[in-house]
Amino acid sequence: MMNNSKIILFVFVVIAILAVVASTCATGEQRKAGGDGGGNGGDAGSTPQQFVPPPLAEGIDLIPIAATVEIDRAWRSSPAFEGDIVVWEEFQQGRDEQKMGIYGYDLSTRTEFLICSDETAQYPAVSRNIVVWEDDRNANYDIYGCDLATGREFPVCVHPAGQFAPAISGDIVVWTDGRSGNGDIYGYDLSIGMEFAICTDPALQGNPAIDGQIVIWEDNRNTEGDPHTVRPDIYGYDLSTKTEFPICTDSAPQLRPNISGNIVVWQDNRNASPDIYGYNLATETEFVICNDSDSQIWPSISGNVVVWEDTKWEEDGIYSGLYGYDLYTETEFTICPHGGDYSTETPSISGSIMVWRYQSPRGGDYYIYGAKLPD
Repeated sequence: MMNNSKIILFVFVVIAILAVVASTCATGEQRKAGGDGGGNGGDAGSTPQQFVPPPLAEGIDLIPIAATVEIDRAWRSSPAFEGDIVVWEEFQQGRDEQKMGIYGYDLSTRTEFLICSDETAQYPAVSRNIVVWEDDRNANYDIYGCDLATGREFPVCVHPAGQFAPAISGDIVVWTDGRSGNGDIYGYDLSIGMEFAICTDPALQGNPAIDGQIVIWEDNRNTEGDPHTVRPDIYGYDLSTKTEFPICTDSAPQLRPNISGNIVVWQDNRNASPDIYGYNLATETEFVICNDSDSQIWPSISGNVVVWEDTKWEEDGIYSGLYGYDLYTETEFTICPHGGDYSTETPSISGSIMVWRYQSPRGGDYYIYGAKLPD
């Protein structure tokens, strides 16, 4: 039986979808993606899935990325994005064939490509030409990577304990590591092939993010009462000075941190519903980004723009939308308004382009879409 610490560790991961298969890093299996956004394909005898693309606010251009169904039913998740490269985990299942693993899309060439065919691969992250992810091919979750320039797949960390939720910036990969029996934060420098510990506090740490020399994560060290209760704060670490520091230690949970330059953002539960807060590392100042009465979750930041998933709870259902905030002008703006029975989830932004997961109306298939935000 698992001890409490190991049980809590699974708060930061999702159980693997299926059993282990051999993994390949393949850039040769490519096809044009996006197209007109219409449903197509399917097994013999199956009905192609029809859907309506998500409505966007005026002046925002839709970018179909993984917007078709080739086999039967499509489930896509965990989109991540940097530069021209979008990555996600994919699962399509039909009677006679299946499509699964980590896939990518090059916005400059409008080409989709396979990165890893292991059916347990999940939670990808990308920086420059390197994609990293976690997978269960060795009967415990490890971190693997692929160099898109060469097509070479390589292990990052295959310690017998579990490694989860990787993030990457330049040559540095970070992840949640279970080797001590709880969650710690570890890193790996691809340029010199060296692994190193970032935070091994006895409490649970997880969900790291990184930009340049700054690593941030959720940290449970200040939880009152039961040491295994999950009520994380946000902490950070400067790789250049080897200095750890608190970012937000409010008594309510702070979740899903993200960072760009000197600005850290996160989902904050100090009020009646989740809000988006920020912190300026240069001025050591915390500030509110959005504390609307609806639920704001899954923040992502690039430069001066923060985006998030915004959820309304109505008597007749739950309605999701996508919103953004310009830190320079201190202006909130609509990207995809609430409404309909579609679902817009887990946004990621890089520059002026953002991507997200979209579920078509009436509980249909999952797609990956993008949008060009106004300059």
